[in-house]
Amino acid sequence: MYVVNIKNGADIIPIQNAKHKLFTGNVVQGINTIDSFQFSILKNNPAFGNLHEFTTLVEVINTSKNRTEFYGRVLLLTPEMNDKGLITQNVVCENYFGFFCDSQQEYVATTNWRVDELFNHIISCHNSQIEDYKKFKVVIDDSLKGILVYEGIQRENTWETIKKKLLDKVGGEIVLSVENGENVITYTPKAGETKTTKIALSKNMKSIRNENDPSAFITRLIPLGAKLNDNTEERLEIDIEEDANYFDGICQVYANKNYIDDVDAIRSFGVRVGYVEFDGVTGPLNLLNKGLNWIRTNNKVLVKYSITALDLSILGLDIDDFQIYNSYPIENKLLNIFDTVRITKKNIDVCDEVKSSFEIGDKFKTASELRLEAMKSYLNLFDALVKENEENKESISDIRTSIGVTDTGELVKIQDTYIFKTDVENLINQALTNSGFVTEDEVKDLINNSGGTGGDDSGDSGDSGDTDKCKHTSWTEWEVVVAPTCTTTGYKRRRCKECGEEEIVAIAATGHSPGGDGGDICTVCGLPI
Repeated sequence: MYVVNIKNGADIIPIQNAKHKLFTGNVVQGINTIDSFQFSILKNNPAFGNLHEFTTLVEVINTSKNRTEFYGRVLLLTPEMNDKGLITQNVVCENYFGFFCDSQQEYVATTNWRVDELFNHIISCHNSQIEDYKKFKVVIDDSLKGILVYEGIQRENTWETIKKKLLDKVGGEIVLSVENGENVITYTPKAGETKTTKIALSKNMKSIRNENDPSAFITRLIPLGAKLNDNTEERLEIDIEEDANYFDGICQVYANKNYIDDVDAIRSFGVRVGYVEFDGVTGPLNLLNKGLNWIRTNNKVLVKYSITALDLSILGLDIDDFQIYNSYPIENKLLNIFDTVRITKKNIDVCDEVKSSFEIGDKFKTASELRLEAMKSYLNLFDALVKENEENKESISDIRTSIGVTDTGELVKIQDTYIFKTDVENLINQALTNSGFVTEDEVKDLINNSGGTGGDDSGDSGDSGDTDKCKHTSWTEWEVVVAPTCTTTGYKRRRCKECGEEEIVAIAATGHSPGGDGGDICTVCGLPI
């Protein structure tokens, strides 16, 4: 169960235990955010009249796991009476991340810092201004200590300074804890562990909702290189000669255009124009290479799932419970989800310890991967519904309607992802057997051999890599992607076998081959010379 205590000075008052209960209570945990605890109490609860904004401390303890789920302070009190005369007090609390909003940093001019120096300076400034119970001991992961940053400090609260100067610039995660009665703030690249407890349909998964976030997605990239001179903000742009269009299966570059199209992304999300600056890059072809590699490695959609699940560890049926930061295997055949994903947000109902809901997923996937997954989900849903209704012999159109597919002409919308209707229909038509449904093995075969769908069946998009650190010692053979003609430049490419980065270079126009009686007709293209 969850025990809830409040603390005013030295007085500790239990407000939920075997004797007292909250009317409602919900803890929300996140990564690099200020956690919250909202609860309501009736007049007979000992907390009524003993809660004070900013000074009353609150803790929520999971007695089953001997773990503190929330520690913080009361932020807002709201008395309420409903239409039946029931009086409650609604309480909003923030966890002890909020203590960093009580101090203000002092101005420091821009200078070079090691990350550990900057972090210690920020926390020391905080500790010098506030009460002892709001002070923190610093722990920083060794891998972050030697990183250099060039930053100044403005007169802002400490939490804003940590976010802007460290989390936004360097990355990493902040984890708070209490050790031997002392507040500890830990700065680490990534917190948590990978667990074996599976979140699966027909086991502990009650509901799941896919939430892809393409808000930062760029489908038409305009790469910008070095400034043309010191007196202007104008930057180098890519420059492809006339009739020398380039397409590599992912990216499309057009003659006399300064942008690169992510073809699959445009199919899914339409045209979304964005700029990326590559400082110090000179030469149009160098800039083109940078832009192409940026699309392949960075142009991805954040994939998240909202899940409601039962914590079976309380009943002894699972080894692990679900904790923020940790990663867990997840399976849902109907939605084609087979992955290991991380809990990035968790909701705890302190009045019902078995129920919990959370957001999982800090992975990024390309438009091609999303389209492929949507097609797999469509086929799995189709398969299940046809099997379920085989005796009724429902038509394909009836089943499509049951699935809830939105038909928009050429495209079909499934799980907020647009895919070509012809792709889906071709797969379905191929998959229909004499018995009237698609088998699991046939679905896998069709997906793996359908061609033209792009993506990767692994479900793991990986990370962006660090091609700048690769020495590029092993390359594939050159491949001509645009052949030169008598008058136009061609292009060829090769790929680094170590990091995957591609290099594209121009192939000079071949020039005319004189022929004919007067030598004034090209023997290759037939045009006058």
